[in-house]
Parts: sequence; structure tokens; C-alpha cells
Amino acid sequence: MNPAFERESLERLGDVEACFRRRIEYPPREFGARVRDRTFDDRLEGGLAHVSGRLRAMSESALRVARDERAMPTTPLDCDTEVGLVALEMVPIFAALPYWIAREGLGFALRALAATHVHWSSAKDQGYGGDIWIMNDETHAHRMPEYADSAWRLVRGVLAAADDATYAAARETARALRESAHPVVRSMLAFAFTTERDWADEAAKDALARGPRASGYENVLVTVASLDLAAVLAKMWWEQSDAELFTLLMREGATGASVVAAALDTASNNAHRKRYANILATVQTEGVAETFSRYIANKTVGPIAMKFFERNPELTRRALEPLAHGSSMQARGAAMVLRALAR
Repeated sequence: MNPAFERESLERLGDVEACFRRRIEYPPREFGARVRDRTFDDRLEGGLAHVSGRLRAMSESALRVARDERAMPTTPLDCDTEVGLVALEMVPIFAALPYWIAREGLGFALRALAATHVHWSSAKDQGYGGDIWIMNDETHAHRMPEYADSAWRLVRGVLAAADDATYAAARETARALRESAHPVVRSMLAFAFTTERDWADEAAKDALARGPRASGYENVLVTVASLDLAAVLAKMWWEQSDAELFTLLMREGATGASVVAAALDTASNNAHRKRYANILATVQTEGVAETFSRYIANKTVGPIAMKFFERNPELTRRALEPLAHGSSMQARGAAMVLRALAR
């Protein structure tokens, strides 16, 4: 999770006032100085001329709250206003989301978070030198808002700790959102609601059809999609995080090693290979031994593989003896390991 989402983000959810103070008093150093020190200058006022209807009302309301709100309101939060605060970059998502959850519950937070993917600052395309206004389309849905991946991880954590009734109500909200949500939002909903394997598989197939250049955060689907789809995702996306791969192994057990092996086989550099190999080495199966037998000569993975073989000699012999015949690289590697174990 991004450091902007501190551990206290989850612990703070039981204290609505603390979440509110975080929302209106976040340290500027955590989000940059794009709108410095909560001083909202003529760029945002000028932006009002570029929008009308709902977007203008959203912008005006967000500006009013940002300027005037110093005590927690007693009326319910307005979703458009909250989305506007994030879209105009007056409040970062890591300061907004905990407050939404604590104040209005998961249903409101899901609707608002989904909306922030398709409401974004014109400064993303126009720069920060002139007027700034809210854009409403899917141009940046795959990477907005900033820290969205960590936001969805927080939602997933809250759902994991929710009681059955809260989870069921949130799931119904998510089900309704999925009908018209951007594909990235559908992917993140599948990631957050770990019981919905059908959602994950549908999102994974869609992500694979669009390809990694058309997506943002969908590599997280390796933790929830069926193993065959997760393996293809692991091959297509250029990097998997340790958190995703360890979560996969905790969920699927040793069978999840096939996905880690797929990531290892298609890793784009040695740093990734080393990470994946170390994760794979935590699983003690013959399949892992077979995978490592292909990497004996690899300068990065070879030492990790040898340590695995030395820790698991009997398993290694069972796995590699059928492979240690012939002239293929894997056969030569298997034979070399078996000779080393026989000494």
C-alpha cells in the first residue's frame, strides 16, 4: 500500500472526527503543492467558466467546502461535492476515503471512489498554469485518482473485517456499480470483493482482451481470478507486487505457485526475477523444483534455486530424476543438481 495510506488509515476509521480532521488538514507535503496550503486561487474560480450544469454545481460546492468547512457538518455528505474535492486535487483520495467510510459507510465510499476514476482535473492535460476545472470522461480512468490502487486495498481490508450484513449491503452497491462502471473500476471491485470469483474472471478476460497498455491496476486480479487466468495475467503484466503474489499463495495454497512461476518465466529484468524466485521458493512442491531446474545457469535465480534444492533434497530428487535425461537445458540442469545432491 502506498505510504500515503498509513496504517492509521484503517485504525482511524472508528474515529469520525479524526478522519474529518485528516480530510481538511492533510499535510501538503504528502500530495505536493499544486494547490498550496489550501489557498484556492483564481485558477479554480476561472475554471467555473469551462463547466456547466452538474459539473459547475459540483465545482462550486467543492470550492465552498474547501474554503469554509472547518467543523464537521451535521448533514449527510454530498457525493458530487466529495468527488469534486478529489477531482480538483483539493483533497487527495488518501485523506478523503477514510472519512467517507467512517462518516457515511461503505456504500457511499464505493460510489464516490468509483466516480473519482472518471472525474479528473483539466490540469492533467492542460497544465497548472491556467484555469483548472473538472473533466468527466474515461480518458484517465485507468490511472486516476492518484493512489487509487491503495484506496481499493483499503476498501478490501475494510470489507474483510466487515460483518455479514455490512458486506452484503456493500456487495449490492458494487453489483449495481458494475453495470455501468469503467473496466478498471470493475476490476477493482472484483479485487475488493474476494468472494466474487465470477466478477474476477469476467474482469480478467476483459483486461486480457484490452492488453496492459489499455489498463491500469488490473494486475491485482492475479489474487482473485481463477488460476489459469491469473497465470496469463502474470505473463502479460510487466510487474507483480510481492503483496499480490503472497496474497495469491495464501488464498490458493501451493497450487498458486503456477502463477508465480508464470511471472518468473516472463519477468522483464533480473530484479523482478529475484523477487519472484524468492517468493516461489517459499512453496515446497515438485512443480517448484521443476521450475527451478530451468534456472540453474541463471546468475540471478540459480543461487536461489540451489538453496531450495539443498533444503528439499528428497522432493528435488523425485521431481528432477525423470527430467535428467537428454541434452535440453532443463535436462542438463536437472542432472547437475542431482549430482550435487549426491555428493
